[in-house]
Amino acid sequence: NSANKLDSLSLSQLRSIFAGEVTDWKVLGVGTGEGKVGFYGLRESDPSARIVSKELLAAEKFRVTAWKKDSAEAISAVSNDPNGIAFVDLTAVPDKGQAVKVLGIRIGSALNEKTVLPTAETIKNATYPLSQRIYLYVHPQASEMAKDFAKFMATCGQSAASPYFETEKAVADVYRKNGLVPFPPPAEKKLPTTLP
Repeated sequence: NSANKLDSLSLSQLRSIFAGEVTDWKVLGVGTGEGKVGFYGLRESDPSARIVSKELLAAEKFRVTAWKKDSAEAISAVSNDPNGIAFVDLTAVPDKGQAVKVLGIRIGSALNEKTVLPTAETIKNATYPLSQRIYLYVHPQASEMAKDFAKFMATCGQSAASPYFETEKAVADVYRKNGLVPFPPPAEKKLPTTLP
């Protein structure tokens, strides 16, 4: 909720909140009112929930205030709860009209800690900790049809090779608006030298 003074959390703080170990914002030294955390979760069938479950905390360990059917409902719940927090699909966060803000995640050690906000760029390059890159490999000797299919997948149907170029335009426009298409070239994989 935008009334909360918090701008970022570490991964360990997020795990503690989502697991129900931290139930009061005062434990973290921030918050409003009485400080009781209102956590709103999305069911595991939601793509955002699957990423959070894989990258942060297993689904069976979540302790939530209330399950919401989708990101819009979770955003609305947090907007109405000064002590609320939820994870949602970034593209569902409205520019205005809701009393919510997006939190960054602090990564690195105390000496070189930095806050990473979930933006189209940090999600694409996988520097935002709660994101996943999808890889599609095509053998160099694959058929032209297989290569065209890979182009279709990587451009959401906007490849000139795609027979669905026009019919997929609306979907591709939404992806492009949110900075998700075309996919960037894969970055060289580097293991972190420090952990949060």
